[in-house]
Amino acid sequence: VAAPSLDGTGRRQCVLLGTMSEGDAATAISKVAKGRKARQISNGKQQFMAWSRMDALVENRAVVSLNRFKSLFGGDKIKSAPVYDTKSLVVESEYAGAHLTWPLTAGGVVDLLESFKDGHLLHPKYVLELCENANEIFDAEETVRDIPLAETDTITIVGDLHGQLSDLLSIFKLNAIPGPGNFYLFNGDFVDRGERGSMAYGTVRYARAFAPRF
Repeated sequence: VAAPSLDGTGRRQCVLLGTMSEGDAATAISKVAKGRKARQISNGKQQFMAWSRMDALVENRAVVSLNRFKSLFGGDKIKSAPVYDTKSLVVESEYAGAHLTWPLTAGGVVDLLESFKDGHLLHPKYVLELCENANEIFDAEETVRDIPLAETDTITIVGDLHGQLSDLLSIFKLNAIPGPGNFYLFNGDFVDRGERGSMAYGTVRYARAFAPRF
């Protein structure tokens, strides 16, 4: 019987257990198992460090792009954005995306997700309505707020979305949309990556507008 091992040079070698005593064989097998475990831990650390470096590189590129954008448009000078009246905006008849009706409904969240999944953009009128609603919610809240939970309540803590709409779809499919007894806590980083970042953020805004307490 042979057990794979590693010598000091990293080359594979075989330990012939049949030529050993029972105690020596057990010791050899233990060394092999410990070495294999150590390599697994080392590989895991290396993979984590590589991913962290890649993440930092992407973040640095985003900062560089932002600085270049600022340099093109006058640095940090802030220009007032035009103010739109959402009531005056008209949804064209050829618009094929989801429609928002207030008050929002749970079914509307599903319709919005399906529309985004099909590649339809949300009409600017509805985007502005969600933004106005978000401002009203944020203005009425404290910066840090408590989330009281009953014993029967559940809460889903969502990490960085990075603009991945498909991930958000999977999360809502597994844990249901926010509502009574079903709370969500998003850590942030909604849109810094991913081709559908605005759609992912729009969905989160809709869900918050539909269920502001949850």
